[in-house]
Amino acid sequence: EGQPLLLNATVSADPAPSLAKWFFNGTNIANTSVTQDSADPSLYTASYNITSLSASSTGYYYATFVNRAGSVSAAPVFVSPPVAAEVFQLKLVNATCLEEGNTALLVCEGYGRPIPNYEF
Repeated sequence: EGQPLLLNATVSADPAPSLAKWFFNGTNIANTSVTQDSADPSLYTASYNITSLSASSTGYYYATFVNRAGSVSAAPVFVSPPVAAEVFQLKLVNATCLEEGNTALLVCEGYGRPIPNYEF
């Protein structure tokens, strides 16, 4: 999470596409320009930058290239940000017990990612 991701889509087209529409889970999220490939002039590429991946970034992304003849869509790709390694720490802050057989009071602190459930 928190890392950027650059998505690229390429199409072979004649006439040249005028723009690319980017979709996330079926909803148009951006319109971007298209760049012609210098090595192969029939190829055009569009890019979309996700600046910071998060859980809400998870889903299907695809580009639709538009030219005067119509449009064509690239195959959707599924994006799921990497989950941070689990972190868990529990420490005993204080323990009080008057004598054997009595109830003990344990004061603990803990944290984790993802948020842990505690059970004693």
